[in-house]
This record gives sequence, C-alpha cells and structure tokens, in this order.
Amino acid sequence: GFPRRVIENHKHLKTGEKVRMATPEEVRKLYGGIFEDAKFDYMPEILINESVGWVEASKALKEVIDAALSAGVKSVETDIASLEFDGEGSCVGVRSTSGQTFSAANVILATGARTAKLIADSAPNRADLQVGERFTAAAIFTGTVKVDAERAKLFRTAPIFLYACGRAQGTYRPP
Repeated sequence: GFPRRVIENHKHLKTGEKVRMATPEEVRKLYGGIFEDAKFDYMPEILINESVGWVEASKALKEVIDAALSAGVKSVETDIASLEFDGEGSCVGVRSTSGQTFSAANVILATGARTAKLIADSAPNRADLQVGERFTAAAIFTGTVKVDAERAKLFRTAPIFLYACGRAQGTYRPP
C-alpha cells in the first residue's frame, strides 16, 4: 500500500530518512504514551518518519520568493494552460490561458492538486511524464487542541507520522 511505497521511494532515492512501519501496539507505547488511547481500527501497521518536522510553508515560500526576486528573477502571475516542450521532449516553458508563452531553462511546477491534469493535458502521449500513482492530490484539515504544559512536553518530542486507511489519510504533527 501507500506507506510501503513511501518507504521504497526513500530507499530508491537514498534520502537517509528514518522511516519505518510500526504496529498499533508499538505506537501506543511510543512517545510517552500520547497515543495509548488512539483507535487504529483496520490499520495493521503505521508509517513513522522520525526525520521530518513541521515548517510553516507560507513563511518558507515567501523567503524563497524574496531571495529569487533579490537575485533578479522576474515574477509573473498568470494562469497556465499548458506546458511547452522542445523537439527532444524537454519542458522549456509554459503557455498562459491568455496565449502568452514563457520560456525558461528550468521550469518548476507549483501547481498543487492541478499538476496531474496539467501534465496529462500538456503531454497526453508521454507516458513517462504521467503522474500515475506517484502522488495523490489531497485536502488538509487542521485542528488544534489545548493541552496542559506537561502534556505539551510529550507532544513536542513525537515525530510526524502518516496513516492511510482506505481513501482517508492523515498525519500527526507536534506543536
């Protein structure tokens, strides 16, 4: 399933991430017992990645954009209709919905849930580019819980872990 593919991807890419599968019984005992009452129905194993942490993506993205602009990168906001490819099949730019083409030596897609459709529409005959099962578009629901100072200490040391059960997936992130 999905968790095993995550582990295989890390091995294949030689990321050095500390990812592993754990049984619900093991997870209930880990991290000071913060998951001792968790209901892991229908979940024989849980993927744990002890190498990752939490970052506020909007702040990180703003810093990257500011650094790029300071280095002379020109920023253009537009809606993208398709990717543009050269005769050898390399992506060399994008075409906007207004018909304007933007060429670049490097094209970075930050298109979120629309990425798979954009690639499929832009290169329908390029099976090597199609997303397939490499990633899944998902929405994120965030909730907060107030805990006392003692309990907060336990949560701060817990790693992020991902669980997938049927069509539902989720994560836990420490404060």
